[in-house]
Amino acid sequence: MFKTKIIKSIWLILFISISSSCAYFNTFYNAEKYYQEADIIRKEKEGREIPLSALDKYGKSIQKSQVVLDKFPNSKLKLKAMLLISKSRFFRKDYANALNQLKLIEFEATSDLLVETKYWQAMCKWKLGKPQTAINELLIIIDDSDKNSFMANSYLSLSDIYLEQNDQENMLLYL
Repeated sequence: MFKTKIIKSIWLILFISISSSCAYFNTFYNAEKYYQEADIIRKEKEGREIPLSALDKYGKSIQKSQVVLDKFPNSKLKLKAMLLISKSRFFRKDYANALNQLKLIEFEATSDLLVETKYWQAMCKWKLGKPQTAINELLIIIDDSDKNSFMANSYLSLSDIYLEQNDQENMLLYL
């Protein structure tokens, strides 16, 4: 009888552990899915105002990611959820809050995540009216990164910054 209760207790603990692991992973998966759907919509309208449907999906991505942070603060997806929130906030033009969240990520991030975090920090600074700071940080990413995708995004962003400043020579250089 006592053995049966112990075994049932162990199974219950295992079941709860597995269920909660699945729950936070599923929640994060949904957050990523909303972000990707929003990104597709946004990219289809490149150069124009971000459609409300994309903004709504970015908002849902923020909500789902926040659930991961609130309910599972020690999960291995914590930093990725924070980054997803920051990127979604960026596209919703909430640059200051995105930048604050990115600064928190910076203290715990691994090297790959750190480069991406630095990239988004530079982007937020640009949109917050600090284009020279953004340019300097993007150039550091280009010099320090061994990931072609981060380098390509940095070059493209530099081109966009110079285009906004009507500096055709530098815009073409980085394009």
